[in-house]
Amino acid sequence: MLPVALEGFRQARARHTDPSAISDPTLLFLSATEAVFWAAILDDQLRNQGRYVNFLRTDPIGHILPGVRYIRNLKTHSLTMTLRRIPGKVFPIVFPLTGYEVLWLPFESLPPPQKTNSRTPDQAASYRQHMAEKPTRQTLSDLDEGFSRLESLSNSPLRGILPSWDLETVQEDPH
Repeated sequence: MLPVALEGFRQARARHTDPSAISDPTLLFLSATEAVFWAAILDDQLRNQGRYVNFLRTDPIGHILPGVRYIRNLKTHSLTMTLRRIPGKVFPIVFPLTGYEVLWLPFESLPPPQKTNSRTPDQAASYRQHMAEKPTRQTLSDLDEGFSRLESLSNSPLRGILPSWDLETVQEDPH
């Protein structure tokens, strides 16, 4: 099911960077939230695998994912707005050009987490350093590139065929 989660992340990222979504704050919030959730789910499912832990030590995505988990936790426990739209462009510039950019909120603008654990300080530091006040599109692109590098490794758990369901053999649940 990991390839399905990766596809979910990629589809959410595509919706988030679609020019039509940038003009709609609701679509931006939903697509960013979904992309963050999928990225955190992938991280959750892979984090006990030694090869993944080693991969994170050497890949830039390893610095970003704790911040992603911090945002996911805020969204889960307090339904927090974590991004804003500002006028102008932030580098790198992408086309088609728009007159604004979508950034992660400054760390100081986020509410304190309602639930914390021993990883919360590292996650907060990751968000502050790698995400706060940076374009959301850049974070999602960096995550996608990292997942692609992981996917390209031999025997990667992200590699595989998306499951297909044979609708004729699905039994109706009697309950």
